[in-house]
Amino acid sequence: MKIDKYYNRYYGSYLLELYTCLRRGKLVGLRWKDVDMKSGKIKVVQQLVKVGSKHVLRKLKTESSQNSIIATPDEVIKALKEHVRFHDMRHTFALLSLQQGVDIKTLQSDLGHESIETTLDKYGHVNETMKKDAANKRSMLLKEVTNN
Repeated sequence: MKIDKYYNRYYGSYLLELYTCLRRGKLVGLRWKDVDMKSGKIKVVQQLVKVGSKHVLRKLKTESSQNSIIATPDEVIKALKEHVRFHDMRHTFALLSLQQGVDIKTLQSDLGHESIETTLDKYGHVNETMKKDAANKRSMLLKEVTNN
């Protein structure tokens, strides 16, 4: 069997889905604080929903849903402990988007943030690649200006 290049990255998420059968919105709405690694229990308190063109996190609608606690086997907890936190993928998405020149307002919309300040505070930092790219763009601009 050929292992997909994303297998290791998403293994914990797939295993969690297989053992809990959570709906997609509830699965991606999980936070680390919702997972009790010692007891192997997960409390589902929110879900990701689409509102218009945006995705937002919302509390669960019904009282029985709000009190939902799911027991998970040790192998799932072990897999979750071994992986990069799931939410880190969101951070990676934001950073890669910025590196590729996606404007901050578009990223704000993609992440479902109501305010641009939230996007800037959480993901507005720069890395060396972005600094180098900015320096190269300025250089190209100055070359254009001085050649005209």
